[in-house]
Amino acid sequence: MSKDSNTVLIIEDEKDLLEKHSKIIESGGYFCIKFANGQKGLEYLSRNKGVIDIVVLDLFMNGLDGLDVLRAIKENPSKYGELPVIILTNIANEGIIREAFKYGASSYLLKNQIENGGLTEELAKYI
Repeated sequence: MSKDSNTVLIIEDEKDLLEKHSKIIESGGYFCIKFANGQKGLEYLSRNKGVIDIVVLDLFMNGLDGLDVLRAIKENPSKYGELPVIILTNIANEGIIREAFKYGASSYLLKNQIENGGLTEELAKYI
């Protein structure tokens, strides 16, 4: 896989949403790698540094939550690469939004406020 592959790593613990969002991403011409938990997503990312172009990340997940995943990625660029991270969540809490940007989120989208094209348009800003 080349760097021009437009590869998206999506981490979302709700299986139906993982499938829905990955189909939207793929319909936009991106290659999608999916994980239903933060720890497995980070493990994949560390083993495949340079393959992923962007991360789409849910915040509240069982086990390692999205803020922890975001922090790990941003605090360890030598391990994970310097990647844009789009938060895709249902949480509209102002404090959590500020925290996500403080940790280095590139964008923060609410699942119930994006249309199919909205997610791929956001990806195009960073890839």
